[in-house]
Amino acid sequence: MPDLFLVNSDGEIHQLIEIFRYSDEPGLIEGEKRQSLRMMKKSRKNWIGDLFKKHKTNDPNKIWRDILKNSRCSTLVKCLKDSDGNYEDIFISHSTWDGYSEMIRFFKHYEFEFLGDDLAMPAHKVTFSSYPGCISSTDDWFMIDGQFVIMETTLELIDENAFLSVLPSADYIPDHYRVITANRLAFHAEDWIEWLAFINSGTYCSQWMVTDLHKFKKSVGKSKLVPGTFIVSE
Repeated sequence: MPDLFLVNSDGEIHQLIEIFRYSDEPGLIEGEKRQSLRMMKKSRKNWIGDLFKKHKTNDPNKIWRDILKNSRCSTLVKCLKDSDGNYEDIFISHSTWDGYSEMIRFFKHYEFEFLGDDLAMPAHKVTFSSYPGCISSTDDWFMIDGQFVIMETTLELIDENAFLSVLPSADYIPDHYRVITANRLAFHAEDWIEWLAFINSGTYCSQWMVTDLHKFKKSVGKSKLVPGTFIVSE
């Protein structure tokens, strides 16, 4: 189980290591007054100076360009209109920026016939890009029952003092488990965002984009999108 957690915590594990790297004891230290966080707070008082030193400049524009150059993922959601200004098609794409090791990739299809009422478990088919040993995507690109297309781009953390707000591990659910849960239980794009936000850890912060293709189909031939067709959450 620890190995499974590490493989599937692709984006989150680096931040967890940063948060708890001052711990005297191995593993995650529970409790509101964790010594690791107190030591981090002490070490991060001059985080602006640390930022300038890390990027070898005090020019905010150069720092931002450096951060973007080393960040991950790009997405595109583009709606097309006809000559009358009505919606007719939609393009959705996602690109993962990383090393050649990320090319060891599988396109996975999960289809489960859950027993019981479909109202309790609406999604049966999930398609996503992934890797060996992963039960989730880690690229974070999903298609759910032909209705939802879900993807994200990771947000860069500038002020590492934000780590001080991370909850103890007993009080949150890791990112990839919340994504899997949202994929199965959401009826609408808004539902998906609510499930993802439930018991959020505060790590692996991303901009999530959820497109409801059923609602887009209802928008075809119209000049305005049906509300809830496209939801963005950070």
